[in-house]
Amino acid sequence: RRQRDDAFKNASDSPIPNDKKAAFAGLTYYPFNPKLQFKVKLTRLPDPEPLRMITTDGVERPAVRLGQIGFAWQGAEQHLTVYQLRDQSAEYWTNLFLPFKDATSGRDTYGAGRYLDLGEGENDWFVLDFNLAYHPACAYGGTGFECPVTPEENRLPFPVEAGERLG
Repeated sequence: RRQRDDAFKNASDSPIPNDKKAAFAGLTYYPFNPKLQFKVKLTRLPDPEPLRMITTDGVERPAVRLGQIGFAWQGAEQHLTVYQLRDQSAEYWTNLFLPFKDATSGRDTYGAGRYLDLGEGENDWFVLDFNLAYHPACAYGGTGFECPVTPEENRLPFPVEAGERLG
């Protein structure tokens, strides 16, 4: 978190507008919640589906719908779709991108949703840790950022009170 705060305050490509960097005191987070960590299995589609993700600026970004993960929350099974963004070099195609919205979106978190990156998985098993949820660069008021908008299929009906929140 300190590294992210330092980069936001000092990096030339920070999403924080230059005129607001001096007052930037760091990002705000929900308290850590171990109940919002899950071991999940990625169920891959037999033929990953190409699609165009629309960004906050209305630009289309090439992506692939890879499959779904599932987890149980408050007695109900939840499902989220996992993607790869394909406008990056092929070496980054192993990065698994999981945008989501929940009942905090537009209230306590950015209205267009938050993101998770699924780290290294073994045999398509991953740790889904909502404590690592972060806002896209577009959430901070800077210019020049085109952030994918969360697809309808990745809307959770409950509040995910973990990870980054609005200050």
